[in-house]
Amino acid sequence: MVIFGPLLSLTVPIAVIVGIVLLIRRVRDADEHEDDEGIGTVRRVFIYGLALVSLIFAGVGVSMLLGGVLEALAGDRVIADSDADLAIALSFTVVGVPAWVIFAALAQRAVNQHPSEGRAHLRWLYLGLARGIAISVALGQGATALPVVFGTGEFDGGSWGWALTWLAIWVLHELLVRSAPATTYGSRFFDRLYRYFAAVVGLFMFGMGLIATLTIPALRAYDAIAADPLMVRGGWHVGEAISVGLLGGLAWAYHWLVGVRRDAPSTLWDTYVFLFGVLTGVAASVGAAGTILYIALQWLIGDPGETTAAAHFRDTIPAAGFLLVGAASWMYHRLVLDEEREARGGLPRSEPERVYRYLVAAAGLVTLAVGLTTLFALVVDVLTPEGAGTFREAEWWRNELVTAITFLVVGAPLWVRYWFAAQRAAEAGGAAEVESPSRRVFLFGVFGVSILVALVNLVILLYEFFDSILSSSLTAQTLQDVRWSIAMLLTAGAISVYYWLVLREHQEVAERAEAERPVSVLREVILVGVADDDRLRRGLEDAGARVRTWRRADRDPVAVADDQLEALLARIGSTSRPRVMLVGGSGGIEVIPFEPE
Repeated sequence: MVIFGPLLSLTVPIAVIVGIVLLIRRVRDADEHEDDEGIGTVRRVFIYGLALVSLIFAGVGVSMLLGGVLEALAGDRVIADSDADLAIALSFTVVGVPAWVIFAALAQRAVNQHPSEGRAHLRWLYLGLARGIAISVALGQGATALPVVFGTGEFDGGSWGWALTWLAIWVLHELLVRSAPATTYGSRFFDRLYRYFAAVVGLFMFGMGLIATLTIPALRAYDAIAADPLMVRGGWHVGEAISVGLLGGLAWAYHWLVGVRRDAPSTLWDTYVFLFGVLTGVAASVGAAGTILYIALQWLIGDPGETTAAAHFRDTIPAAGFLLVGAASWMYHRLVLDEEREARGGLPRSEPERVYRYLVAAAGLVTLAVGLTTLFALVVDVLTPEGAGTFREAEWWRNELVTAITFLVVGAPLWVRYWFAAQRAAEAGGAAEVESPSRRVFLFGVFGVSILVALVNLVILLYEFFDSILSSSLTAQTLQDVRWSIAMLLTAGAISVYYWLVLREHQEVAERAEAERPVSVLREVILVGVADDDRLRRGLEDAGARVRTWRRADRDPVAVADDQLEALLARIGSTSRPRVMLVGGSGGIEVIPFEPE
């Protein structure tokens, strides 16, 4: 069994490497000809791989040296705490800086000699990874260094050294990107992937900093008014909260508001808005609302224990902060979605939107199931005859009832709203909605998990029953011992029966759609001198085609206007040929069927 530890520890890096390889292969299929020119893939892997490693070495070394210099200027130490630290810093710097300069020069020479190198996927993967690592380190260390500016904490030269060094690395690579923007689908994809990553990191930092900035003064005011010596104090200071919020807000504003706000409609845009903007807002606000509800109900009808009202309700302050900020994120991204749909007019539901809606429906269903299970267990416990062998305090049922009510009140509206909205969308959307991967995963996942829970708890019930009979110890205590298994069996049984009926209906709709679906012969589409955007690509891939992009050297690509997209897709479908080439020219876009030799 010892061998499984190292093997399992290797799964994460292996999965990352495999994911990167598959990602490169996918975008290479889109721009297949781009990697056929220039210095070659193996040489690119050598140059950009070692350039990234050298960059990390150089960043570590310069960060340590600069941090030591700043500490020395502040009078706290002389360059380093020990000779070993200074030796490490000098070693990384002496090795990393010249090595990165050499590999960066080789990469730039390749770009100057071969124009296609500027569009190479590995180059843009390097630029994305370098900026992603740099901005992550700069933001993390900056949040530690900046509080001294706001009068909290002590000066930390080490954090300032790391933050300033990696900020400079980020600025350098951002300037490289700005000097030669991405022009192909693959290069734009890697650049956009980085920008969305940075926008997500900035959004989360901005949200957490804003929550803490609102919560800390409110807690201090609450503690001062309550004047309760039992209050728990500590945690972040206002300066730390402001630092995190300010840095996160700047990163988010630069990458989202200034950069990719108008990137819609695209899969990445939908993924960011639905899964990171709306979903996290829903999770934060609903979770906080449930916490506040539980605290209030526990005081009103539950048993809060031997505590004062001031101490009991203190936790509602940070919960209110999560509620406000989560609701703000939810509302803002909903407004962005409404604005985009109004501008674009009747866009179909994307897969990230479906994933978001089914995730919220699943969260609501799980919360509802926990509430029902708690309620059923409480009912069984109440109905168990007295003298079953379990000591019960007076009004022992109050907190369990509060828990059940909280989960039911939170989970039921979420599940009802999002699940039945998905049902209406399935009825209106036809086969595309019914056969979507997210819906199928949700249905079979819920049905499978509920069946598994029901079977496990049925086994537990039967074991306890047979064991009690065989040992002649079947009493009311047996019923109380298995009350949670009874509750889970009832809840899982009800869910599994309902979703079994849904799956039957789902199968009938899928069979009718399969019988009515026209046979698609489209297999491959090559875009020659046509701007490759997600709207066109999504329409072609939905028709079953593999899409590739060729760049015309004699003219700029022709963009497909919003009002022309539907007509162009209809023209492509009317050819009834498996392979089609779209050629952009002065007269518009020509649809040319072709066959390989």
